[in-house]
Amino acid sequence: MVFTSKEGGHRGFSRPGLPDEPVLGELFDRMRDYFAAHAPLGRLGGPGPERGLARLCWILAAFQYAYRNNSIEHPLFRVFREDVPSVEELHRSAHNEAIADPLALTERLITSGALEQMRRLAGDPPIGTPWGTTCPVIFDHWDDHTFVLDGPDGATLLEIASVVTADVATSRARRRIWKLLAGAWLDTADTFRIRTLAVYFARHGVLVVWPVASLAELLLEGRDPQEARNEFVGLATCLRDKDRARRSAWRAGRDL
Repeated sequence: MVFTSKEGGHRGFSRPGLPDEPVLGELFDRMRDYFAAHAPLGRLGGPGPERGLARLCWILAAFQYAYRNNSIEHPLFRVFREDVPSVEELHRSAHNEAIADPLALTERLITSGALEQMRRLAGDPPIGTPWGTTCPVIFDHWDDHTFVLDGPDGATLLEIASVVTADVATSRARRRIWKLLAGAWLDTADTFRIRTLAVYFARHGVLVVWPVASLAELLLEGRDPQEARNEFVGLATCLRDKDRARRSAWRAGRDL
């Protein structure tokens, strides 16, 4: 492992035998037990359990962040620098200031009524029943940040936005909406039965929902939706095939 920091430059170290693994194994076992006890599917808990869940989710998000980014300066990974941390040290890295924001967003989700709207989109399932799929694989390397809520008349592809400004006129917001429509278009086999698209603006407590066909007509401004979809899927497929060929060539060269 090589750490890069502003203070110490590049620093490498090795821990033979992967001694961190037992600690992480115990951490994840405890997490699973806590989620099983305090996070039944389809229901939010009281302030105490939600605070504990927010702490665990912060830790899980930190590990996900490490997978996608250079994580050396992240508070959680500072405890790994000198020695193998304990489970308690890892848990304490999610301090109260770090979880204040997700707790506020959870409160907004309840008080805004958005959670009940999502429940209805999922067909009002009983407590303990899954609402759908997290991080659906709709298209190779396309997207893994959305949710699919399974409803009786079709599914909803949902994205959570925690932006401060929810102005739909901004280019970033337009790209977000286009990406949702593209996700529905790329499900060419209709595996997920996506019939509606939704964005939940978490800081505002606002859930915006569109039928797929209506949103396509709105965005395309008069162009034929089926023609646009065919063109887009063809382009995406071409790019995917080129990427697969590039990766296959890289693997073949690596194995020589």
